[in-house]
Amino acid sequence: MVLKLRSCSLPLNQVIRTAWRLHWPNWKTVKDQKIRMLVKQHGREKRLLDAMTKNDILPEELRDIAMHHIKKDFEKNTSVKRINDRCQVTGRPRGVVVRWRLSRIVFRHEVDYNKMSGVMRGKW
Repeated sequence: MVLKLRSCSLPLNQVIRTAWRLHWPNWKTVKDQKIRMLVKQHGREKRLLDAMTKNDILPEELRDIAMHHIKKDFEKNTSVKRINDRCQVTGRPRGVVVRWRLSRIVFRHEVDYNKMSGVMRGKW
């Protein structure tokens, strides 16, 4: 479920609360979705500033300014490393088929009953 915040008149907390009741299997999946939304909003700018802090060619004071902006303007959940792949049906964190964001158990069940287009069970 993709939430478009610009077209929505509700505050972010209300949107997430509504999405929680209607869609997500557990609170950890909701937390992961919030982190994904923050990364989508602020990820590019944070990566650019992070690259500036790690660049040895730039002067030290410019790198310090970039580091100050990272600490001041961004929260820790805007990091790509905070994203945890979870199954969107069960919320299971392990054995996730990343391309479809489903756990191996749900993925196999869907494939066995021909609910996923273009995917066949392995035969040998």
